[in-house]
Amino acid sequence: MSSKPIDALSSDELYALAEQRAIQEQEQAQAARQGQIDELRERRRQMVDAHKKELAALDKEIKALGGRVVRRKSRRAAAGGGGSVSERVLEILGGSGGPVATSDLRATLQGEGIEVRNLNQQLAYLKRKGRVVNPTRGTYALA
Repeated sequence: MSSKPIDALSSDELYALAEQRAIQEQEQAQAARQGQIDELRERRRQMVDAHKKELAALDKEIKALGGRVVRRKSRRAAAGGGGSVSERVLEILGGSGGPVATSDLRATLQGEGIEVRNLNQQLAYLKRKGRVVNPTRGTYALA
């Protein structure tokens, strides 16, 4: 801007100066927030690393005492039989030779010990992928 004293500036010049100052303040505030975010992310990383080390030490103590270390089951293992629910649904539909009702699919899966709360979503996914079709409402068959 010009080197005029503030008293000598016109209203348009004062307005432009104020807008410029507001933009600078916003940029400074954004830079400060970004610095805080980076600092918090680093603290989080450190906490997670420390947590992992503590868990490893506890697991080591449990194992030394002869206990089993329990790990979280993977989604595949939770589905039963090592395969995914979608794969099992395709096997059931392939072995049926025709359309199968959703209720029959659910009963078959539950009979095998596979709990399926989201069967409808699984079937919709397979339908979108072109793997199954539903000839009538509530029934599905291989495509």
